[in-house]
Amino acid sequence: MLKPVIGIHFLGYEIFPENDDFRFRSDLRDVRHPKLSLTDHLTLHIFELPKLERKAYPGRKERKLFEWLYFFNHAHDEDETMIAHYTNPVIHKAHESLRQLSADEDTRR
Repeated sequence: MLKPVIGIHFLGYEIFPENDDFRFRSDLRDVRHPKLSLTDHLTLHIFELPKLERKAYPGRKERKLFEWLYFFNHAHDEDETMIAHYTNPVIHKAHESLRQLSADEDTRR
């Protein structure tokens, strides 16, 4: 009766520095028998944001993900001219919402 749980974790550090990829997906599997999954109702997505600077994904689907992750990693220090380079209009909306929330000292606190 439980609903699936998806954890999305944006890390400001590298948890797997020996691996060049910046995104990982984990679920509950047996160590000795990886084909045996305990449940498909728990998935963890991990994004190592510092590795983004070393990656470039030209594909359309990958570009959308890359833009969002880049925004999450740099939104705190981007101005209007930098935001203009994003192609996804939803990122522009997210930036405006973030700007409005940040303008209110009580909300920011």
